[in-house]
Amino acid sequence: MDNTQEISLVVAVVLLVGAGIIAGIGANIRKVDAELGQAPKQRKRRKIGSRLMKPKLKELDAGMLCAEVATRLIAGADIASAWEVTLRRLHPDLDFAAAKAFAENPHENWRHRFREQVARNPLATLHHKEATAAALRAMFIATAVSTDVGAPLAEILTRVADGIAAQLEAGAKRHAAQVGPRATARLLGVLPLAALVMASFIGVDVLGMALSGGLNTGIFVVGAVLMVVGNLWSHAMIRRAMNPGVSGLDPTLAMDIIAACQENGVSLTASLQAVSAASSETDLAVVARMLLLGASWEEAWSDSDGKWEQLSDVLQPAWEEGASPVPLLVRGAARTRAHLTHEAVNAAEKLGVRLVVPLGVCLLPAFFALGIVPVVVSTLEGLLAN
Repeated sequence: MDNTQEISLVVAVVLLVGAGIIAGIGANIRKVDAELGQAPKQRKRRKIGSRLMKPKLKELDAGMLCAEVATRLIAGADIASAWEVTLRRLHPDLDFAAAKAFAENPHENWRHRFREQVARNPLATLHHKEATAAALRAMFIATAVSTDVGAPLAEILTRVADGIAAQLEAGAKRHAAQVGPRATARLLGVLPLAALVMASFIGVDVLGMALSGGLNTGIFVVGAVLMVVGNLWSHAMIRRAMNPGVSGLDPTLAMDIIAACQENGVSLTASLQAVSAASSETDLAVVARMLLLGASWEEAWSDSDGKWEQLSDVLQPAWEEGASPVPLLVRGAARTRAHLTHEAVNAAEKLGVRLVVPLGVCLLPAFFALGIVPVVVSTLEGLLAN
């Protein structure tokens, strides 16, 4: 190697190490922000030429949204206007229909937009789409339940607002625990490619070696395959660790809605039927009908989904003793959220350890095959030629 190549090698190594340090610092900053629950930055209107650009929603506090709707209802507004005014205050193009469409499908279909010539949903720019959509679904379910059972919506939304705030806080903790492993997986995933670029940067004819045939081509093919497999493997591990494993209505929010109904004198079976009708959770309607027909508590819940186990446990003493289930529902929802958060944090910690497997089996060999081997081969060829 001449002096120019040596300098290029040093620069490439410094850039690679610097990129890793920056990625780690960025991950830590995002983690601290998530742990502290930083308030969303104030939205500003941007002016381009003479046209005033509408602000983009990046964060939405669903708990505050729920509380604001409840406040307007208490002040005497009807349900439609309370929702409309609150949503319009967040964004001039946001209405009840757009919010409901986002809650049902938080990931916007671009082909549908262009085919139907519809405007972009203002909520499509949010960072945490899934969590916000789940919170909005709970609010819409609470609205439908209130209409069904005749309970005051303001009181139900006030109860649900506390549950949504607790759920979002738990979600922020889970996200903070997962930031580190995700950043590590991203950094390790590009490591073989960075080694390939570094080899090209110092003067190695990587493309020529890859297309030369024989052993060199085989090594490059193996390295590329290992890099792809390692990335797919690590991403699959991250998806499994991040997947909450619960579909449909969150059981803890169902507890909050049922507790609000119970506080307003609605029977337990009527509450279960109303929540089922509003959320399409047919298991709850089946349980309510079986209880009305005289089935035992165990028989009524025997065929229900496993996610309702905690709800069944907190309601059983109140049903059998004839007492109010509200204290048990409130405590049960808080306990379930804490348990799910604890499990998610543990899963993130285990994920950080398990990511060593795809690193050692796939990504590290790919790093050597795509980055180290070309440099060694090029150096040996140069020595033999001299």
